[in-house]
Amino acid sequence: LAAALCYLMIHQQDPVGLITFDEKIRQSLPPKSKRTQLGSVLSLLANLKPTGKTDIAKSLTQIAAMLKHRSLVMIFSDLLADPEPVIQALHRLRHGGHDVILFHILDEAEVKFPFDGMIEFDEPETQEKLQVDASSFRGDYLAEVQKFCEMYKRECFQSGIDYVGIDNEAAGRMAGLLMTGLQKRAGSVIALCHSQVYAVQRERVRGFSEFLMRGAGTHLQFREVAFAHDDELEAVDQLRIALRAYPDLVGIYN
Repeated sequence: LAAALCYLMIHQQDPVGLITFDEKIRQSLPPKSKRTQLGSVLSLLANLKPTGKTDIAKSLTQIAAMLKHRSLVMIFSDLLADPEPVIQALHRLRHGGHDVILFHILDEAEVKFPFDGMIEFDEPETQEKLQVDASSFRGDYLAEVQKFCEMYKRECFQSGIDYVGIDNEAAGRMAGLLMTGLQKRAGSVIALCHSQVYAVQRERVRGFSEFLMRGAGTHLQFREVAFAHDDELEAVDQLRIALRAYPDLVGIYN
C-alpha cells in the first residue's frame, strides 16, 4: 500500500520520502520526486524486518520535529499501544499544519479472531505467551477491537485527520483518496452500484462519498448513487443519464 501511494505521488511529480521506526526513527529517505526514488522506497520496504518493541508516540513526535515544511504525512501502523500518547502525537502533527492520513493496519486474524478451543498466543514484541479459551474469549475480544477502532476513527474525525481502517467504509475512503490523487481535472463524480440490497456496497459508497464531501478532494464533487440492479444494459443507461445530467463527469466509482 505504501509503495502504491508512493508511485501515485511520484507519477504526479510530488516529492516523496519514507521514514521507518520502532522505538525510534530507524531509516529516513529525504523527499524526492525523481522516478529513481520509487526504487529506493521499494528497496527499503523489502528489507524491513519486525524487531522488538515499538514506541509509536515517541516516533511520531520525532517525525513532527523533522518536518520543516507543510507536508502530507501518511502513517501506517497497527496502533497497538497506549492510545493517549499516540493521539497526542497525531494532534501535534495536525497542529503543525500538516495533512495527516492514518492507515490502521491490522491482520485479518486480529480483526476476525478465527480461532477455537484452547490457543496459545505469542506476543511478538515481548515474547510473552498467553493461553486462552478462544471460543469463550471471542465475543469480548471482538467487542474490544471494534471499540478500539471506533475510538481512533472518532478522534481522527474530530481532529481533521483522515482515518483509513479495515472495514468496507475504509475501502470506500481509500478509493476516494486514490481518485482524488489520480484525477486532477475538476468535475463531477458518481457511484454506480449493482443494488442497494448489499450492505457491503452501501458501506463502501458511504465511505467514498463522505471522503469527497468532507472536502478531501475539493476539485471533485460527489453527485449521486446510480443503481444498475445487476443488469449490464441498465448500467449503460445509467451512465448515459449521468453524462447528460453532469457534462463535467470525470469519475465513476463502481
